[in-house]
Amino acid sequence: MCYFCKNSQHIWRSLLLLFPVLILLYGNLLAQPLKVMTAIDPPLVYYDEEGKLTGATVELLREVARRLKREISIIPVPWKRALHLTKYGRSDAICCAGINEERLKHFYFPDINITSEENVFFVKKGRTIKINEDLKDVSDIRISVMLGYIYDRLQGAIDNDQFKSVQRLPTIEQNIKVLLAERTDIFIGNKIVVIHILKRMGLYDKVNILERPGTEEDWIITNWPVYLAFSKKVLKDPSYMEKVSQIIKAMKEDGTSRRILRKYE
Repeated sequence: MCYFCKNSQHIWRSLLLLFPVLILLYGNLLAQPLKVMTAIDPPLVYYDEEGKLTGATVELLREVARRLKREISIIPVPWKRALHLTKYGRSDAICCAGINEERLKHFYFPDINITSEENVFFVKKGRTIKINEDLKDVSDIRISVMLGYIYDRLQGAIDNDQFKSVQRLPTIEQNIKVLLAERTDIFIGNKIVVIHILKRMGLYDKVNILERPGTEEDWIITNWPVYLAFSKKVLKDPSYMEKVSQIIKAMKEDGTSRRILRKYE
């Protein structure tokens, strides 16, 4: 019994000696630059004329990092690759990701979203495409979407083959091209991003946004919250997400988020 007691005391002394070291290591980990992967998505993420990374999402991320008192490294890669690399711990976090069951297995999500995506139906100008508000009768409609993206309540119809066909393409430019070539009827895309790219391509007058049935308003199919999500392979203490949530909430309450977003509308 005494032998056991002596060994227990020795173990506890060792743990107490190690505890400050572990705290120091954890502190050093959080002091390292925050590595975030995202996709090029002008005007949210893009390179300006001087080759500097900028955009609404970039500014939001830098402000989050500043309030976390961390440097930040933002790495633009194709979206599907960003998801894969962050999932396996090659990045601390990814922005801006929507929540689904699969992602919840691999990422920690804050309690509050960093921004939202307004997805709309883009159609070639001059074409008449009719879709009911309930989205049930779409069996004659061909659509194209972004590879690796998910579309909230639309995702069920996409995954369950309710549309005549679905093309999944890696870039907005490719989706615009198949739309104008009439190889698809509708492209589902983030309104602010697609409009920016259409203007850059000189094709803004070639495309319309479907109006909500019975109105003259743009039909916003999904207004989906997206998040700064952290890799479970990297972040071992999920309580850190409370701090991230508090910072994003404060940015919204003090008007910082809205001020940044307005610059790019």
